[in-house]
Amino acid sequence: MDNQLTFHETLTVEQFKAAQRVDKIQVKQNPKTNKLFFTFGSKTGAVAVKGIPAHPMVSEVEAPDGSTFWLLHEEGTGSAPVLATF
Repeated sequence: MDNQLTFHETLTVEQFKAAQRVDKIQVKQNPKTNKLFFTFGSKTGAVAVKGIPAHPMVSEVEAPDGSTFWLLHEEGTGSAPVLATF
């Protein structure tokens, strides 16, 4: 999924929660499809197909059809890898 997405904005989980004014995000699994998704407040976002990330980031992404959504993914996915963090 990530290869066909355009990344617009990437935030840490803490930045995302502050921007969305929520105190938590929860990763859940659709019982019919087994796909993961996340909830924040009354809204939902997608989880990268690789599963629950060890070093999570949240990005606003655009699909080839023009739709945009929030994606929970591993740090470094979809853009340049992180070389250092301060």
